Amino acid sequence: MERYVEGGIKKYDPALNNPTYCGNHYAVFSPDTKTVKDGLSDIGMAISSAMGSVPEHVWSFYFFFRSARDIKTEFILHETQDQTGVPRLHLKKNRIGLSEIKSSKLWILNASAALSPATYPDSMKIHRCVDLQPNSHRVNLYVIEANPMRSKVEDNVKATKALLKAHPELKDHEKVLLTLSKQDGEGTDIIKKLKSGLHKDADIKVINRGRLKGTNEASDRTLVILSCMSVFTTVDNCAMELALDNGRTIPRTTIYNNLGAPKMHRGYFEVPDIQEIYACSALDELYQALYRSAIRIDQDVDVVIAIPHLEWLSALHRTVLPDFALQAAYRFKDEKLEDNPLVWGFCDLLEMDEGESIKKPDVAEKLGFNWKTAWKDNKDKILFWLEPFFEVRNRELVRK
Repeated sequence: MERYVEGGIKKYDPALNNPTYCGNHYAVFSPDTKTVKDGLSDIGMAISSAMGSVPEHVWSFYFFFRSARDIKTEFILHETQDQTGVPRLHLKKNRIGLSEIKSSKLWILNASAALSPATYPDSMKIHRCVDLQPNSHRVNLYVIEANPMRSKVEDNVKATKALLKAHPELKDHEKVLLTLSKQDGEGTDIIKKLKSGLHKDADIKVINRGRLKGTNEASDRTLVILSCMSVFTTVDNCAMELALDNGRTIPRTTIYNNLGAPKMHRGYFEVPDIQEIYACSALDELYQALYRSAIRIDQDVDVVIAIPHLEWLSALHRTVLPDFALQAAYRFKDEKLEDNPLVWGFCDLLEMDEGESIKKPDVAEKLGFNWKTAWKDNKDKILFWLEPFFEVRNRELVRK
Protein backbone atom coordinates (compact mmCIF):
# COMPACT_ATOMS: atom_id res chain seq x y z
CA MET A 1 0.00 0.00 0.00
CA GLU A 2 2.84 2.38 0.82
CA ARG A 3 4.06 2.32 -2.78
CA TYR A 4 0.65 3.38 -4.07
CA VAL A 5 0.21 6.14 -1.54
CA GLU A 6 3.69 7.57 -1.94
CA GLY A 7 4.10 6.97 -5.66
CA GLY A 8 0.62 8.05 -6.68
CA ILE A 9 -0.77 10.50 -4.19
CA LYS A 10 2.29 12.72 -3.79
CA LYS A 11 2.25 13.38 -7.49
CA TYR A 12 -1.43 14.31 -7.44
CA ASP A 13 -1.69 16.37 -4.25
CA PRO A 14 1.27 17.06 -1.91
CA ALA A 15 -1.14 17.65 0.99
CA LEU A 16 -1.83 13.92 1.06
CA ASN A 17 1.56 13.31 2.69
CA ASN A 18 -0.20 14.15 5.95
CA PRO A 19 -1.07 10.74 7.45
CA THR A 20 -4.48 11.99 8.65
CA TYR A 21 -5.41 13.42 5.25
CA CYS A 22 -7.23 10.35 3.96
CA GLY A 23 -9.43 10.34 7.04
CA ASN A 24 -10.41 13.96 6.47
CA HIS A 25 -10.82 13.79 2.69
CA TYR A 26 -12.17 11.59 -0.08
CA ALA A 27 -8.76 11.58 -1.75
CA VAL A 28 -8.47 11.02 -5.50
CA PHE A 29 -5.08 9.92 -6.82
CA SER A 30 -3.79 8.87 -10.22
CA PRO A 31 -0.57 6.79 -10.11
CA ASP A 32 1.27 6.07 -13.35
CA THR A 33 1.14 2.51 -14.68
CA LYS A 34 4.73 1.78 -13.60
CA THR A 35 3.82 2.55 -9.99
CA VAL A 36 0.85 0.16 -10.20
CA LYS A 37 2.90 -2.61 -11.85
CA ASP A 38 5.75 -2.26 -9.34
CA GLY A 39 3.28 -2.41 -6.48
CA LEU A 40 1.63 -5.50 -7.92
CA SER A 41 5.03 -7.14 -8.22
CA ASP A 42 5.70 -6.47 -4.54
CA ILE A 43 2.33 -7.91 -3.50
CA GLY A 44 2.79 -10.91 -5.81
CA MET A 45 6.16 -11.70 -4.26
CA ALA A 46 4.66 -11.41 -0.77
CA ILE A 47 1.86 -13.79 -1.74
CA SER A 48 4.18 -16.35 -3.33
CA SER A 49 6.50 -16.36 -0.33
CA ALA A 50 3.70 -16.50 2.27
CA MET A 51 3.68 -19.53 4.51
CA GLY A 52 0.24 -21.14 4.67
CA SER A 53 -2.94 -19.50 3.39
CA VAL A 54 -3.04 -15.89 2.18
CA PRO A 55 -5.72 -13.68 3.82
CA GLU A 56 -8.68 -12.93 1.57
CA HIS A 57 -8.20 -9.16 1.84
CA VAL A 58 -4.67 -9.49 0.40
CA TRP A 59 -6.05 -11.25 -2.69
CA SER A 60 -8.80 -8.61 -2.96
CA PHE A 61 -6.19 -5.86 -2.81
CA TYR A 62 -4.08 -7.58 -5.46
CA PHE A 63 -6.92 -8.09 -7.95
CA PHE A 64 -8.28 -4.59 -7.31
CA PHE A 65 -5.09 -3.04 -8.72
CA ARG A 66 -4.31 -5.82 -11.22
CA SER A 67 -7.29 -4.89 -13.41
CA ALA A 68 -5.87 -1.37 -13.84
CA ARG A 69 -2.20 -2.11 -14.38
CA ASP A 70 -2.10 -1.25 -18.11
CA ILE A 71 -4.23 1.91 -18.23
CA LYS A 72 -4.38 5.36 -16.71
CA THR A 73 -6.82 5.01 -13.83
CA GLU A 74 -7.99 7.27 -11.05
CA PHE A 75 -8.42 5.78 -7.60
CA ILE A 76 -10.05 7.14 -4.50
CA LEU A 77 -8.92 6.45 -0.96
CA HIS A 78 -10.73 7.12 2.29
CA GLU A 79 -9.98 5.88 5.79
CA THR A 80 -12.55 5.36 8.54
CA GLN A 81 -12.80 3.39 11.76
CA ASP A 82 -15.28 0.66 12.54
CA GLN A 83 -17.31 0.55 15.76
CA THR A 84 -14.39 -1.02 17.66
CA GLY A 85 -11.91 1.65 16.51
CA VAL A 86 -10.13 -0.55 13.98
CA PRO A 87 -9.06 1.46 10.88
CA ARG A 88 -10.77 0.54 7.62
CA LEU A 89 -9.42 1.54 4.21
CA HIS A 90 -11.94 2.17 1.41
CA LEU A 91 -10.81 2.10 -2.22
CA LYS A 92 -12.60 2.61 -5.53
CA LYS A 93 -11.41 3.05 -9.12
CA ASN A 94 -13.05 4.61 -12.15
CA ARG A 95 -11.98 2.20 -14.89
CA ILE A 96 -10.50 -1.24 -15.56
CA GLY A 97 -8.27 -2.55 -18.32
CA LEU A 98 -9.59 -5.04 -20.85
CA SER A 99 -6.24 -6.00 -22.37
CA GLU A 100 -6.68 -9.64 -21.38
CA ILE A 101 -9.97 -9.94 -23.27
CA LYS A 102 -9.13 -11.27 -26.75
CA SER A 103 -12.13 -9.82 -28.57
CA SER A 104 -12.81 -6.97 -30.97
CA LYS A 105 -16.15 -6.02 -29.42
CA LEU A 106 -17.55 -5.78 -25.92
CA TRP A 107 -21.28 -5.78 -25.13
CA ILE A 108 -22.43 -4.64 -21.70
CA LEU A 109 -25.92 -5.78 -20.69
CA ASN A 110 -27.65 -3.40 -18.28
CA ALA A 111 -31.41 -3.64 -17.85
CA SER A 112 -31.50 -0.59 -15.57
CA ALA A 113 -29.03 1.69 -17.37
CA ALA A 114 -31.57 4.53 -17.35
CA LEU A 115 -31.32 4.65 -13.56
CA SER A 116 -27.56 4.23 -13.30
CA PRO A 117 -25.57 7.13 -11.76
CA ALA A 118 -22.60 6.16 -13.95
CA THR A 119 -21.50 8.53 -16.71
CA TYR A 120 -21.22 6.83 -20.09
CA PRO A 121 -18.75 8.20 -22.69
CA ASP A 122 -20.27 10.06 -25.64
CA SER A 123 -18.68 7.57 -28.03
CA MET A 124 -20.48 4.59 -26.48
CA LYS A 125 -23.30 3.23 -28.59
CA ILE A 126 -26.39 2.34 -26.58
CA HIS A 127 -28.89 -0.11 -28.07
CA ARG A 128 -32.37 -0.61 -26.66
CA CYS A 129 -33.99 -4.03 -26.88
CA VAL A 130 -37.04 -2.99 -28.89
CA ASP A 131 -38.15 -6.59 -29.28
CA LEU A 132 -38.90 -6.83 -25.56
CA GLN A 133 -42.52 -5.94 -24.91
CA PRO A 134 -42.94 -3.43 -22.06
CA ASN A 135 -44.86 -4.91 -19.19
CA SER A 136 -44.76 -2.32 -16.40
CA HIS A 137 -48.58 -2.31 -16.58
CA ARG A 138 -48.29 -5.58 -14.65
CA VAL A 139 -46.98 -3.70 -11.59
CA ASN A 140 -49.42 -2.69 -8.84
CA LEU A 141 -47.69 -0.39 -6.35
CA TYR A 142 -48.46 -0.04 -2.65
CA VAL A 143 -46.38 2.96 -1.61
CA ILE A 144 -45.15 3.87 1.87
CA GLU A 145 -43.51 7.27 2.22
CA ALA A 146 -40.36 6.34 4.12
CA ASN A 147 -36.60 6.49 3.79
CA PRO A 148 -35.16 3.04 2.94
CA MET A 149 -32.08 3.49 5.13
CA ARG A 150 -30.71 1.05 7.68
CA SER A 151 -31.71 3.24 10.62
CA LYS A 152 -35.33 3.21 9.41
CA VAL A 153 -35.76 -0.52 8.81
CA GLU A 154 -37.55 -1.18 12.12
CA ASP A 155 -40.11 1.57 11.45
CA ASN A 156 -40.53 0.43 7.85
CA VAL A 157 -41.26 -3.14 9.00
CA LYS A 158 -44.00 -1.76 11.29
CA ALA A 159 -45.43 0.29 8.40
CA THR A 160 -45.35 -2.76 6.11
CA LYS A 161 -47.17 -4.86 8.72
CA ALA A 162 -49.86 -2.16 9.02
CA LEU A 163 -50.23 -1.96 5.22
CA LEU A 164 -50.63 -5.72 4.89
CA LYS A 165 -53.33 -5.61 7.57
CA ALA A 166 -55.12 -2.75 5.75
CA HIS A 167 -55.16 -4.68 2.47
CA PRO A 168 -56.45 -8.22 3.03
CA GLU A 169 -56.41 -8.82 -0.73
CA LEU A 170 -52.64 -9.26 -0.41
CA LYS A 171 -53.30 -12.42 1.61
CA ASP A 172 -54.30 -14.11 -1.64
CA HIS A 173 -50.66 -14.47 -2.65
CA GLU A 174 -49.12 -17.83 -1.78
CA LYS A 175 -45.74 -16.98 -3.35
CA VAL A 176 -43.98 -14.04 -1.69
CA LEU A 177 -40.61 -12.41 -2.35
CA LEU A 178 -39.14 -10.54 0.63
CA THR A 179 -35.95 -8.57 -0.06
CA LEU A 180 -33.74 -7.75 2.91
CA SER A 181 -30.37 -6.28 3.79
CA LYS A 182 -27.43 -8.64 4.29
CA GLN A 183 -27.43 -7.90 8.03
CA ASP A 184 -30.92 -9.40 8.34
CA GLY A 185 -29.87 -12.79 6.98
CA GLU A 186 -32.86 -15.09 6.53
CA GLY A 187 -35.12 -12.48 8.11
CA THR A 188 -36.65 -14.76 10.74
CA ASP A 189 -37.66 -11.91 13.07
CA ILE A 190 -39.04 -9.76 10.25
CA ILE A 191 -41.07 -12.65 8.82
CA LYS A 192 -42.61 -13.26 12.27
CA LYS A 193 -43.79 -9.65 12.34
CA LEU A 194 -45.29 -9.78 8.85
CA LYS A 195 -46.75 -13.29 8.99
CA SER A 196 -50.22 -12.28 10.19
CA GLY A 197 -50.74 -10.15 7.07
CA LEU A 198 -49.77 -12.90 4.64
CA HIS A 199 -51.42 -16.07 3.32
CA LYS A 200 -51.56 -18.71 6.05
CA ASP A 201 -49.47 -21.06 3.88
CA ALA A 202 -47.33 -18.40 2.26
CA ASP A 203 -44.08 -19.60 0.73
CA ILE A 204 -41.69 -16.72 1.49
CA LYS A 205 -38.51 -16.46 -0.55
CA VAL A 206 -35.90 -14.16 1.03
CA ILE A 207 -33.22 -12.62 -1.18
CA ASN A 208 -30.62 -10.36 0.37
CA ARG A 209 -28.89 -7.33 -1.12
CA GLY A 210 -25.93 -8.43 -3.16
CA ARG A 211 -27.87 -11.28 -4.78
CA LEU A 212 -30.66 -9.30 -6.40
CA LYS A 213 -29.19 -8.87 -9.87
CA GLY A 214 -29.33 -11.67 -12.38
CA THR A 215 -31.17 -14.33 -10.37
CA ASN A 216 -34.31 -16.10 -11.60
CA GLU A 217 -35.02 -18.02 -8.39
CA ALA A 218 -38.02 -15.81 -7.51
CA SER A 219 -39.69 -15.69 -10.93
CA ASP A 220 -42.86 -17.32 -9.55
CA ARG A 221 -43.42 -14.68 -6.82
CA THR A 222 -46.53 -12.53 -7.25
CA LEU A 223 -46.22 -10.46 -4.04
CA VAL A 224 -42.98 -8.49 -3.67
CA ILE A 225 -42.11 -6.75 -0.39
CA LEU A 226 -39.29 -4.27 -0.93
CA SER A 227 -40.15 -1.96 1.95
CA CYS A 228 -38.16 -3.82 4.64
CA MET A 229 -34.81 -3.54 2.86
CA SER A 230 -32.25 -0.80 3.25
CA VAL A 231 -31.03 0.34 -0.17
CA PHE A 232 -28.48 2.79 1.16
CA THR A 233 -24.86 1.69 1.56
CA THR A 234 -23.09 4.58 3.30
CA VAL A 235 -22.69 8.33 2.94
CA ASP A 236 -18.98 7.68 2.44
CA ASN A 237 -19.73 5.43 -0.51
CA CYS A 238 -21.80 8.17 -2.19
CA ALA A 239 -19.07 10.74 -1.49
CA MET A 240 -16.42 8.50 -3.02
CA GLU A 241 -18.57 8.03 -6.13
CA LEU A 242 -18.93 11.79 -6.41
CA ALA A 243 -15.20 12.46 -5.99
CA LEU A 244 -14.32 9.86 -8.64
CA ASP A 245 -16.94 11.20 -11.03
CA ASN A 246 -15.59 14.75 -10.67
CA GLY A 247 -11.94 13.62 -10.63
CA ARG A 248 -11.03 15.69 -7.59
CA THR A 249 -10.57 15.30 -3.86
CA ILE A 250 -13.50 16.32 -1.63
CA PRO A 251 -13.00 17.43 2.00
CA ARG A 252 -15.06 15.40 4.45
CA THR A 253 -16.41 18.69 5.86
CA THR A 254 -18.30 19.18 2.59
CA ILE A 255 -20.47 16.17 3.45
CA TYR A 256 -20.49 16.13 7.30
CA ASN A 257 -21.17 18.83 9.89
CA ASN A 258 -19.07 19.64 12.97
CA LEU A 259 -20.88 16.97 15.00
CA GLY A 260 -19.94 14.26 12.52
CA ALA A 261 -23.46 13.86 11.12
CA PRO A 262 -24.26 14.07 7.40
CA LYS A 263 -25.43 17.50 6.30
CA MET A 264 -29.15 17.06 5.60
CA HIS A 265 -32.22 19.27 5.36
CA ARG A 266 -35.78 17.93 5.48
CA GLY A 267 -34.69 14.44 4.54
CA TYR A 268 -32.40 15.51 1.68
CA PHE A 269 -28.62 15.60 1.54
CA GLU A 270 -27.51 19.22 1.29
CA VAL A 271 -25.06 18.37 -1.49
CA PRO A 272 -27.37 17.82 -4.49
CA ASP A 273 -25.00 15.41 -6.25
CA ILE A 274 -24.90 13.17 -3.16
CA GLN A 275 -28.71 13.11 -3.13
CA GLU A 276 -28.77 12.19 -6.82
CA ILE A 277 -26.22 9.37 -6.43
CA TYR A 278 -28.19 7.97 -3.49
CA ALA A 279 -31.51 8.17 -5.34
CA CYS A 280 -30.24 6.66 -8.60
CA SER A 281 -28.43 3.77 -6.97
CA ALA A 282 -31.40 3.06 -4.66
CA LEU A 283 -33.93 3.13 -7.51
CA ASP A 284 -31.68 0.87 -9.55
CA GLU A 285 -31.69 -1.69 -6.73
CA LEU A 286 -35.45 -1.43 -6.20
CA TYR A 287 -36.13 -1.89 -9.90
CA GLN A 288 -33.76 -4.85 -10.15
CA ALA A 289 -35.35 -6.42 -7.07
CA LEU A 290 -38.87 -5.97 -8.44
CA TYR A 291 -37.88 -7.69 -11.67
CA ARG A 292 -36.76 -10.84 -9.86
CA SER A 293 -40.48 -11.63 -9.48
CA ALA A 294 -43.23 -13.12 -11.67
CA ILE A 295 -43.21 -10.02 -13.87
CA ARG A 296 -40.29 -11.79 -15.57
CA ILE A 297 -42.82 -14.28 -16.94
CA ASP A 298 -45.38 -11.53 -17.65
CA GLN A 299 -47.63 -12.07 -14.65
CA ASP A 300 -49.25 -9.38 -12.51
CA VAL A 301 -47.38 -8.52 -9.32
CA ASP A 302 -48.31 -6.53 -6.21
CA VAL A 303 -45.35 -4.57 -4.87
CA VAL A 304 -44.93 -2.93 -1.46
CA ILE A 305 -42.27 -0.24 -1.71
CA ALA A 306 -40.83 2.47 0.56
CA ILE A 307 -39.78 5.72 -1.11
CA PRO A 308 -38.86 8.95 0.70
CA HIS A 309 -39.72 11.58 -1.91
CA LEU A 310 -42.16 12.05 -4.76
CA GLU A 311 -39.33 12.52 -7.27
CA TRP A 312 -38.40 8.86 -6.78
CA LEU A 313 -41.83 7.86 -8.04
CA SER A 314 -41.49 10.39 -10.84
CA ALA A 315 -38.13 8.88 -11.86
CA LEU A 316 -39.58 5.36 -11.92
CA HIS A 317 -42.47 6.54 -14.09
CA ARG A 318 -40.16 8.38 -16.51
CA THR A 319 -37.71 5.51 -16.91
CA VAL A 320 -38.59 1.90 -16.17
CA LEU A 321 -42.21 1.80 -14.91
CA PRO A 322 -44.22 4.14 -17.14
CA ASP A 323 -47.44 2.17 -16.77
CA PHE A 324 -47.51 1.14 -13.10
CA ALA A 325 -50.87 1.21 -11.31
CA LEU A 326 -51.05 2.83 -7.88
CA GLN A 327 -53.14 0.79 -5.45
CA ALA A 328 -52.33 2.54 -2.16
CA ALA A 329 -50.23 5.40 -0.83
CA TYR A 330 -49.53 6.03 2.84
CA ARG A 331 -47.51 7.91 5.39
CA PHE A 332 -46.74 6.16 8.68
CA LYS A 333 -47.08 8.50 11.65
CA ASP A 334 -47.55 7.74 15.33
CA GLU A 335 -47.66 4.00 14.60
CA LYS A 336 -50.61 4.49 12.20
CA LEU A 337 -51.07 4.63 8.45
CA GLU A 338 -52.33 7.90 6.95
CA ASP A 339 -53.52 8.34 3.39
CA ASN A 340 -50.98 10.22 1.26
CA PRO A 341 -52.81 12.78 -0.96
CA LEU A 342 -49.56 13.96 -2.56
CA VAL A 343 -48.83 10.59 -4.18
CA TRP A 344 -52.46 10.02 -5.14
CA GLY A 345 -52.71 13.49 -6.67
CA PHE A 346 -49.47 13.05 -8.59
CA CYS A 347 -50.64 9.76 -10.10
CA ASP A 348 -54.06 11.27 -10.96
CA LEU A 349 -52.30 14.06 -12.84
CA LEU A 350 -50.23 11.53 -14.78
CA GLU A 351 -53.48 9.89 -15.93
CA MET A 352 -54.50 13.05 -17.82
CA ASP A 353 -54.70 12.75 -21.60
CA GLU A 354 -52.15 14.41 -23.86
CA GLY A 355 -53.18 18.04 -24.47
CA GLU A 356 -55.55 18.12 -21.49
CA SER A 357 -55.13 21.22 -19.31
CA ILE A 358 -55.60 22.02 -15.62
CA LYS A 359 -55.47 25.36 -13.81
CA LYS A 360 -52.50 25.94 -11.55
CA PRO A 361 -54.52 26.35 -8.30
CA ASP A 362 -56.31 23.08 -9.12
CA VAL A 363 -52.94 21.35 -9.47
CA ALA A 364 -51.95 22.46 -5.98
CA GLU A 365 -55.27 21.32 -4.54
CA LYS A 366 -55.01 17.92 -6.23
CA LEU A 367 -51.61 17.44 -4.59
CA GLY A 368 -53.10 18.09 -1.16
CA PHE A 369 -52.21 21.78 -0.75
CA ASN A 370 -55.59 23.13 0.26
CA TRP A 371 -55.29 26.86 0.87
CA LYS A 372 -55.80 30.02 -1.17
CA THR A 373 -52.13 30.75 -1.94
CA ALA A 374 -51.08 27.10 -2.21
CA TRP A 375 -49.83 27.35 -5.80
CA LYS A 376 -47.74 30.44 -5.11
CA ASP A 377 -46.33 28.97 -1.88
CA ASN A 378 -45.39 25.65 -3.49
CA LYS A 379 -44.81 26.60 -7.12
CA ASP A 380 -41.12 25.68 -7.29
CA LYS A 381 -41.41 22.18 -5.91
CA ILE A 382 -44.63 21.44 -7.84
CA LEU A 383 -42.95 22.37 -11.10
CA PHE A 384 -39.91 20.31 -10.11
CA TRP A 385 -42.20 17.28 -9.85
CA LEU A 386 -44.38 17.96 -12.89
CA GLU A 387 -42.35 19.76 -15.58
CA PRO A 388 -41.15 16.47 -17.14
CA PHE A 389 -44.81 15.65 -17.86
CA PHE A 390 -46.50 19.05 -18.37
CA GLU A 391 -46.04 22.17 -20.45
CA VAL A 392 -46.29 25.25 -18.23
CA ARG A 393 -48.44 28.08 -19.57
CA ASN A 394 -49.64 31.36 -18.05
CA ARG A 395 -52.49 30.06 -15.93
CA GLU A 396 -52.46 26.35 -16.52
CA LEU A 397 -50.46 23.18 -17.07
CA VAL A 398 -50.96 21.11 -20.20
CA ARG A 399 -50.22 17.39 -20.27
CA LYS A 400 -47.46 16.50 -22.72
